[in-house]
Amino acid sequence: MVGVGKVIENVQLSDADLIQVYIDEYYKEVKKIATSYLGDCSMAEDIAQDVFIKVYNNLKSFKRKSDVFTWIYRITINHCRDYVKSANFRKVDLTESFILNRMVTQSDFTEEVVERINTIEKVSELPVKFKEVIILYYYNQLTTREIAKTLRIRESTVRTRLTRARQMLETQLKIDGR
Repeated sequence: MVGVGKVIENVQLSDADLIQVYIDEYYKEVKKIATSYLGDCSMAEDIAQDVFIKVYNNLKSFKRKSDVFTWIYRITINHCRDYVKSANFRKVDLTESFILNRMVTQSDFTEEVVERINTIEKVSELPVKFKEVIILYYYNQLTTREIAKTLRIRESTVRTRLTRARQMLETQLKIDGR
């Protein structure tokens, strides 16, 4: 993905115009990450709005050591982590939120849907460092290189965490008899 930062480098935009460009370019991806991380669309919208407020407030301090895409994703991940640690998040059952947000009806509960819900539940139970890489890799379809840049870890660490997370999920799903 080519960041808009590369496209608009030579154009002087006001902060308001620049943030609008970033919102237009990245809002869907930010919301997608937050939804995957939190399991709730309405919380994800709140997170996305907060992320772009933080981006706007920190435009002047952005040193361009990474591209804008990576910077915004990093803010998103950190904001999701903070929210998960908050008392508000602990009150929400992720599986229930997933079902409500997808508006799954009783007739929609095919074996595949039930399996997916169980997998999502198991992903939500993983330790944060494993949950992050699974969400970014499978749900947001980032490459291991993009994940490494976003999380500020080595690419080999991303691959190791993906392997271990897969093993944990496989073990959990076997224990549950699936």
